[in-house]
Amino acid sequence: MSHVSMGEKNDVTQKDCKIPKNPFLEVEMIANKLDRKHAAESLGHYVKNRNPVYKPYLEDIKAYGFDHVILIGECYNGMLFLDCYGRLFEWGNMMAVLWPLGDYWSVMSKGSSTRSVIWGLEYDGTITEFEDTTDDLPEPATKTTDVHPVAKKKKNSKKKNSKKKH
Repeated sequence: MSHVSMGEKNDVTQKDCKIPKNPFLEVEMIANKLDRKHAAESLGHYVKNRNPVYKPYLEDIKAYGFDHVILIGECYNGMLFLDCYGRLFEWGNMMAVLWPLGDYWSVMSKGSSTRSVIWGLEYDGTITEFEDTTDDLPEPATKTTDVHPVAKKKKNSKKKNSKKKH
C-alpha cells in the first residue's frame, strides 16, 4: 500500500487489491479526534481516542467491493466506517468479518445500531451473509432472587423452638 498522510486519501494500486475491477480505494477520515469520538458515541459505539491505525484493514475492506470509505475511528478489534452511500459498517478484525449496521441517519435516530447480519468473505471472493443469533441465547440466572430461599425458613423455625423450651 502507498503511504498516506493522516486524515487524507489513500489510493491502493491494483496489485495490492484482491478485486481488480476498481484498482483504487478512496479513504477519507473525520479530521478532528473529538468529532470522530462524538460521531461514534452518538451511534452507540466506542472508538479509541487517537489517530486510527487503519492501514492493516484497508485491503480487507477493499475485498468486499468498497471503492470509497469514510473512517470514523478504530474500535476494539477493528474499524468503524461509512461508505459513500451513508451506510455504517464495523470491520471485525478478530473474526475477519464485516458487520453492516444500517443507514447512518436511521442509526442516528435510534441512538444505537444493531448487529443482526454478518458478511464473510470466501476464498473465491464471494461475500456470504450470515444471521447473528447471539441475541436468541438465554441469559444465565445470576440473581439470588431466582433461587427459592428454603434455608431461611429453617432458621426461623429453630428460633421459635428454642424460645418455647425456655
